[in-house]
Parts: sequence; C-alpha cells; structure tokens
Amino acid sequence: MKPRQKVVYDIACINKVMKELACCSALRPGSYYPMLDDALASLGEWTAEVYAYIKEDDSAIVGQLVELMYDYPELRQYQERHRSVMPLNVSSSISKAVVLLPTLRRFISNRKRKEKGQYLFLADGLANEKAAAFLQRAVDAKLLTNRYQPVRKTSLTELKAIAYAVGTLMHLSPRKKWVLFEQQWSSSSKDIRHAYIPRERMEKINNVIRLYSDVDFKPLLEPENRYLYYSCKTTQKSKKYLYFALKNREYISKNTSFQQFCRIFACNTRRKPIQWIAMQCLLGYLVYHAFKKPNDKLWLTTSECFSVNGKKPNVWTLRSQTSKIIRDGTILDKKLLDIAKTFKELSESD
Repeated sequence: MKPRQKVVYDIACINKVMKELACCSALRPGSYYPMLDDALASLGEWTAEVYAYIKEDDSAIVGQLVELMYDYPELRQYQERHRSVMPLNVSSSISKAVVLLPTLRRFISNRKRKEKGQYLFLADGLANEKAAAFLQRAVDAKLLTNRYQPVRKTSLTELKAIAYAVGTLMHLSPRKKWVLFEQQWSSSSKDIRHAYIPRERMEKINNVIRLYSDVDFKPLLEPENRYLYYSCKTTQKSKKYLYFALKNREYISKNTSFQQFCRIFACNTRRKPIQWIAMQCLLGYLVYHAFKKPNDKLWLTTSECFSVNGKKPNVWTLRSQTSKIIRDGTILDKKLLDIAKTFKELSESD
C-alpha cells in the first residue's frame, strides 16, 4: 500500500472506532466495551502514522480528511473510567491518541492559516484574489467588516443578494454558491439560500444591486420555481374536502387557512408554504396519489408548496422515498390513500 493510501486507510479506521465508541456510549452509557479493544489498541499507532505523514507531505486531500475526522471528546474519560479492566496496550494506545489527535488538528489548522495568508478570513473556496475583490465592494459599502463578516445592520436579505452576486461573478454552481457563503457567515447567515426577498421591501437590496451592476439579479428576484403549482383538475368542493381532511387528521398545521391552501392550485400566486406536520414520506405518498398527473414537476412543486419541520422538503428524497413505496406496493397510510382517492373523485365530479 502506498504511503498516502495507508494514511487514508488509517483515517478511515480512526473514524470507524470513534463512531463505534460514541454509538456504544449512547446506547449503554458508562459501560466498558471489550469488543472495541483490538481497534482501540491500534488507535495510537494510526494517529501517529497520520501525523508523521502530514508533517512531511502537504496533501490537500489528506488535510481535508483530517479536518473532517470524527471527534469523540470523551475518549480520555472512557480510558480513566475503565483503566482497571482495560488491557495495558489499549490504555497506552488511547493515551497516545489523546495527545496526538488535537495536535494533528492544530497542525492542519495552522498550515491552512499560513496558506491562506491575506485571505485568512475567507472560507475555503473563497480564499482567493478574485473573491476578495468582489467582496471588497460590500466592505467599502459598509455592509461587511474588514474580515468579510456582516456588520450589525446588514440584513439576511442583503447577505443573500451579496452571495448571489459574488457567486455569479465567480461562476459558481447554484449549490456551491450557497454552501460557501453559509460557511463564510456561519454565525449570521442561518439558511441563506432560503431567505425570502419580499417585493415590498426591495430597498433592502437596492444598494447591493447598485454595487454589483454587472450582475443580472432577475433570476434571484423572480426564480423560475417561485410560482410552481399543482395543475391537476380541482373543484371548490374537492379543495374544501382535501383541506379539512388533512387539517382535521393533523397532516397539516391547524394554522393553515383555506385561502392559503388554495394557493397551491393557483398559477402566478405568491404563497407561504403549507406546514406538513406528519412524516415527510406521507407527504410524498399523498402528492403521488392525489396530484401526480398532469404535473411534470411534481416533486419540485411539492418542495415549493410545502414545508417539513420548517424547511423545504428535499426533492430527491421525496422522489426516491415515494418511488420505493410505490414500487414495493406498500399501503403506507390507508386513511391518507382514501383521502387522495376521494379528492380525485370530487375533482372529476363537476
């Protein structure tokens, strides 16, 4: 095995035993786990090999793997608690790892600081001359500090507009754009990609639009998916039936109004997502049986019209979960299936 392959293997082994230890501790707190002794006896050696390698080789891949290594902060406590029954070689290995693991992480952290140089305060992926120059516009406009962090008065809406502008100028993919800036502004951004930009408060981002006049903000302000809706045939009677059936059986929030509910069937209508309070798989089950045809963007529409636990449901998860349920012929919820069938019957009755 080549040196780097061996180190990657060592890191995988460290992650595995740390996760197993954390899992066992969660299931049986305070217990000793002799089945982990063999792996823990090698933990110190694995850690030493990784440390020796990174001191000699500046591999970015290995450095990233070290940063992402699973951390079990109670390793020393586990050793102290069970020292009397723990084999000596296991205890010695843990002692070695307890010292080397934080040293390893500090070494990688310090190396990254040196590599970033003047871009120290920018997240990975943004630590370059191009990103710094684009962000400097927001710094000069007093929207960001000299460390590229939001000033107190900068709103989440403005941050979203800055992220969109800089990401567009750097030709970042949509997903990478939001991920990088959520990392950059971790203490302030919350979930920046889903921040709502209300039309009636456009003055909030007009300054940002002027700063980045070389960017087309139209896709941000009028995204293609904003007004997706279920285009299946409905009647007032079928919509009322579905609304009350879902609300009374506690599939949707009791705070959902009928007017709000009807907007999922209306084109070019601004809407607030309906809170689905049952399991997400049941949302996919209902949507498939009630709205499947003729909606060619069924799952994308669902992610725009509903929220689960306060967030947009993931399109791919919805699709894959529901496809498996349908493929297996599982009747996931008989009552929900009957509601969907009755809704379709009432929609066709007039």
